Amino acid sequence: MGRPLMNLACTRAGHRLAATAALIAAAVLTVVTAHPAAAQDSFRIETYNGGCLEIADASTHNGAPLQQYRCLGTDNQLFTTQDTGDGDGSVRIKTFAGKCLEVLDSDPSVDDTIVQGDCDDRYSIQEFQIHDLGDLEVAIEVNHLFLTVEEGHGGFLAPVVLHGDGSPGDHQVFTLVS
Repeated sequence: MGRPLMNLACTRAGHRLAATAALIAAAVLTVVTAHPAAAQDSFRIETYNGGCLEIADASTHNGAPLQQYRCLGTDNQLFTTQDTGDGDGSVRIKTFAGKCLEVLDSDPSVDDTIVQGDCDDRYSIQEFQIHDLGDLEVAIEVNHLFLTVEEGHGGFLAPVVLHGDGSPGDHQVFTLVS
């Protein structure tokens, strides 16, 4: 059930998308000085079963978990990306609260929870690879593990954790929607 990986930042379409997003972000930044996520081209992360990823309870605190919930179009379901500058296509995924997604544990491993925390260039636990799987689908990787909607939670309110290296399965496939 695995899918081949292609780093979105290393494809021609990825470069065009990044350039377009940068132009839009620059135009918006000169006009808007609002909520941190509103100042850039924000997007939703939709899950394999029609849900959306969000910061639980719209919390603005460090350690608030990333979870799957119904798509409501609320601010806590909006994200932006920021290039890490490492030259490897990695990005920080910023939340509506101006924080960054990160792995809860400083040494990422299977079943670690994804939370939000203060953005810091020194933290590799905040550096993600977004892989283009085709058909508008992506997989999000950190430390050779994929963001995964935890199974066995009967749908929504499922936590997002790290699972398996190799090729992503259905619970690890997302769609970025602007």
